[in-house]
Amino acid sequence: MEKLTLSETYMVLFYYAAGKHTDIYLPQNSAGIVLGGIYGLLQSGCVEKEKNGRLAVYQPLPSEYTGLEEMYANIKRHSKTTTKWLDYYCCSPSQKNIKLLVDDLQESLSQKHMLKIQMKKGIFRQKRVVSLYEKETEEIVKEFREAVERNYPDENTAFLVQMLLLSGSLKKYFGVQERGRIKKVIEQYRYTEIWKDMEPYVNRIKNFNFQNTLNSGAMYR
Repeated sequence: MEKLTLSETYMVLFYYAAGKHTDIYLPQNSAGIVLGGIYGLLQSGCVEKEKNGRLAVYQPLPSEYTGLEEMYANIKRHSKTTTKWLDYYCCSPSQKNIKLLVDDLQESLSQKHMLKIQMKKGIFRQKRVVSLYEKETEEIVKEFREAVERNYPDENTAFLVQMLLLSGSLKKYFGVQERGRIKKVIEQYRYTEIWKDMEPYVNRIKNFNFQNTLNSGAMYR
């Protein structure tokens, strides 16, 4: 099995827990894709954060990151901070920007034999339907569960836990009897550098959703 990037791993874990019919474009669901993509590009060294906080391209895109070509090209064209890129992808009313990124990652996962893409006839146009390959997915899920159960929290697992928690799908991975123990594990993860780094962006998504809920309620008063 080919190695997955962090955003690809998140996508597989999200689909496994939430189901393929859950709207992955919603801000709380897509944040893991966007932030995982940015974190992966920074870790690879092809993108760096400048003194002003904006992201810039420094090296060619590594071959294992083909699913992030669209994001890489955007960073090359435009100078923005991580917060602005999060808004661009996750908080756009049309969802057009995040759809392009999701499509690219799905194609990459298809080439890595993690999921199958089918185009099915919809009411107005064809729609893309994805389904996970069971055997390969079970391997990813097993690795994730084992990583969570280790005593030492690694950065990538901390990121995945944080993003699955944001999307509301982490609880699907652990039974009711395990929840007390997992709560203690999450407390450990809160002390990792990546959790602290991602917390402002997680809060931004939560605030965005809260504001949208308030605005929607105001319309019906």
